[in-house]
Amino acid sequence: TSIFIAENCGAKVTGINFADLREICLFKEEDKGDTRPFYLIIDEINRGKITDIFGEILSQLEPDKRDRYKSNLLYSKKEFSLPPNLYIIGTMNPVINPDFFKDPVLHRRFLFIDIEPEIQLLENKILKINNKANSKVNLARLLERINRKIAEKLGKEYLLGHGYFIKLKSVEELYDIWYYQFLPLIKAYFSDQKELADIMGKSYQQFDSIYDFEKAIIEIYN
Repeated sequence: TSIFIAENCGAKVTGINFADLREICLFKEEDKGDTRPFYLIIDEINRGKITDIFGEILSQLEPDKRDRYKSNLLYSKKEFSLPPNLYIIGTMNPVINPDFFKDPVLHRRFLFIDIEPEIQLLENKILKINNKANSKVNLARLLERINRKIAEKLGKEYLLGHGYFIKLKSVEELYDIWYYQFLPLIKAYFSDQKELADIMGKSYQQFDSIYDFEKAIIEIYN
């Protein structure tokens, strides 16, 4: 497995693989006596098999075996033990491969933290059509309303994140996200037209007019 380390980590290395990770993490700068913390982030870790992801070092993830238990890596044949200042973070979508969460191997080695959509980040995002002052969509209220409906019907695991909306600057941009990213995902959850209408209002049908679209969006949370 190839690992990419930021240039300012202190250790001057190229072509790093997992066998070199310990040396990098324990590298001490000349003017500093302590080693700094390092973070290995595995995105959507539950899409894979935990034994395939960690291989020989799986048992070393247990706190009492860190920096003590050693194993030989399969490909490099090098001896390796997890350094104490390496923190492994795995992100997971509970909707994908829910059986992954039932594995006791994970629960012995990781802490689990629920991270819900941060709707407050959208509180100051009011969208307008062509920057017209008399036209506005409140994204925080919109997402809060949709997620409340989804939670009632499917559960909190299916809540939609604020990332869909965080960079939007106009209703025109919302139109594209809505019909080509947001709505297809909602339709994957709900095939019944009545349920779609209950969550999305009239906006589950595509409008040609941006003004009609804006009106349908506002009606969802008003």
